[in-house]
Amino acid sequence: RTRVGLHPGIVCVGNIGSEQPFDYAAVGEHTNLASRLEGLNKHLGTGMLATREIQRVVEGQLTSRPIGLIQVKGFVRPIEIYEVLGPREMAEATRPWREKFAEALQHFRRREFDAAENAFQETIRLRQQDDGPSSFYLNQIPELRLHPPPAEWIGEVAMKEK
Repeated sequence: RTRVGLHPGIVCVGNIGSEQPFDYAAVGEHTNLASRLEGLNKHLGTGMLATREIQRVVEGQLTSRPIGLIQVKGFVRPIEIYEVLGPREMAEATRPWREKFAEALQHFRRREFDAAENAFQETIRLRQQDDGPSSFYLNQIPELRLHPPPAEWIGEVAMKEK
């Protein structure tokens, strides 16, 4: 199983380092963000994450769902993240649990944690298997109940590790 992070942008690609050793690599802010998304898959139990910029391009061609606003390590502002699920032909079969997840995410953003918790659990039930993003948010809710977010909070989750 592999994990993929997708984000568009101009990057610097080439041999980096001295003659011995050197490495062929891509560097830059866009590469860094794509790498952070790749790592975020581990925390969310997903396989392919993309930014809104990618989502705009594949919308209607692939089935995906919004994952939420995530502030990845090394970035100041939260990033709107999407999970790319597969070909558009799977849209209808996945619609019930994708819609329930979207509803749960809206409750979460509005600080309606009881309703969010119920909807994330219902997403898992509808999917008939574990749903990594729902489990991720279910793990966030107890901390947010204990330590409510500040007034300017817009529903973002800050990742403290890569």
